[in-house]
Amino acid sequence: YSAALVTATAPSLPSPVRVNATTSTFANVTIGWSYPTHTNGLDLDSVVVRRREASGTSEYVQVFQGSPQTVLFVDTSVAPATTYQYSVHAVNEMGQSTFDPVSVTTLADVPSAPSDFRVASISSSNVTVNWKQSISNGASISGYTVEIRRMSPRSDFFTGCTTTTDVTR
Repeated sequence: YSAALVTATAPSLPSPVRVNATTSTFANVTIGWSYPTHTNGLDLDSVVVRRREASGTSEYVQVFQGSPQTVLFVDTSVAPATTYQYSVHAVNEMGQSTFDPVSVTTLADVPSAPSDFRVASISSSNVTVNWKQSISNGASISGYTVEIRRMSPRSDFFTGCTTTTDVTR
């Protein structure tokens, strides 16, 4: 009696997903990846994307789960001028693939408009205006542009720049 010996590899975790593209703005991060090279004997169930802030010791939180054919995710729940680490996992019935984290930094946004703009004092030759500082949204504020115009009789704008929160003209 003879029998053929058949060897088989037991199903296991899929191979790691390779992230191949990342882009960011102040409001979102786009992550692209390639389909795993090996599913290791089992069909993939899904793809999972996790994120954490790189500045702390926070745990990864799941921000996306989609079909195994998905190869792109846009994360719109990010803050300006923040560095995040992302992990992308292929999932089969044995569990999630391993990963290499990818770091992405969002861009800074334009500052908010100054608030509480008011005339502080008026004299026959000067007007002093002041305001509360803008919120920077991730980048330092290098200065303010102030435009003043006499309304009667109508005149050209006076444009001045300052790095403080008040100006006298």
